[in-house]
Amino acid sequence: MTMRSKVKRLAGYVVLLGAVVLAGIASGLIVMQIALHGDRSEINVPSIEGDEVVNALEKITRAGLNLKVTSLEYDDEKPRNTILRQAPIPGSLIRPGRDVHVVISRGPREFDMPDLRELSIRQATNLLQEKGISIPAVSKAHSEVDEGRVISQFPPAGVHVSDLGQVELLVSLGMEQKVDVMPDFTGISIGQAKKDIAKAGFAVGKIIYENRPGVAANTVFSQNPPRGMPTPEGADIELSVGQPDRVLGNPATYSLYRFTLPANAGPSAVKVVREGKDGKKQDIFNGASKGGESISLMVDSDGAPVVRVYLNEKLAEQKQF
Repeated sequence: MTMRSKVKRLAGYVVLLGAVVLAGIASGLIVMQIALHGDRSEINVPSIEGDEVVNALEKITRAGLNLKVTSLEYDDEKPRNTILRQAPIPGSLIRPGRDVHVVISRGPREFDMPDLRELSIRQATNLLQEKGISIPAVSKAHSEVDEGRVISQFPPAGVHVSDLGQVELLVSLGMEQKVDVMPDFTGISIGQAKKDIAKAGFAVGKIIYENRPGVAANTVFSQNPPRGMPTPEGADIELSVGQPDRVLGNPATYSLYRFTLPANAGPSAVKVVREGKDGKKQDIFNGASKGGESISLMVDSDGAPVVRVYLNEKLAEQKQF
């Protein structure tokens, strides 16, 4: 082989080697581009959350995509016509001409404040919840308005507000009840006590007649509420009064009555009631006893009365005389 032939052959190898190297470099660049940017037939979805809708539309159009509005929602923080959410999310790869779906803000909910006066607090709260306000600020005060109903409101009815505004309600506690210190009605006759009770602004409640040593007939010896107790105006006052004297020449017949509490009974409120044929009832004992204790009483047995014993307000025994 001549020298010229060898040179031509070597030159051919160099060209072939160069082509292989160039092909390898080109292939590497293509792989790198795909790794870094992906298939050029797909587009990175731009981020438009928080953008005003016109700006968002421009971004999406430049990227070769379409903007589709899915819904409108009220939002306390994002202004009206701002993109709240998007799908696909920013950075997703999609083909040109595909849709990007968005939710657009309507801004804060706005409305005219309704008239809440004289509604119950529940009715007022439900009405505000329909407007987007869950819990109003509530204060309370006594007034002539029925208890539990709205006296006044802020903002007043008819004012244009948003659900971001503070709503305050003043709710009635009802009429303020006057409280007086209970006077002493003991030591006077029952007739005088009734007059004094009415004059003081109270009402006569239950009257209990009892035989008490040293207590004159028809004289008040105990009252409930007791003297000095703060008591609402108009409250009933229970009076304990000395037993009236019997008419001379008509002596009473007394019988002994004894009642023993069950041995397993705990401390109990005991009340013994005498009921005559005329239906008139008289408490002849009212106190507390323990299990196994006995109560002995002298009972006026004229007229064949019935005696009933109550333990903790439940009938425990009944006896006909």
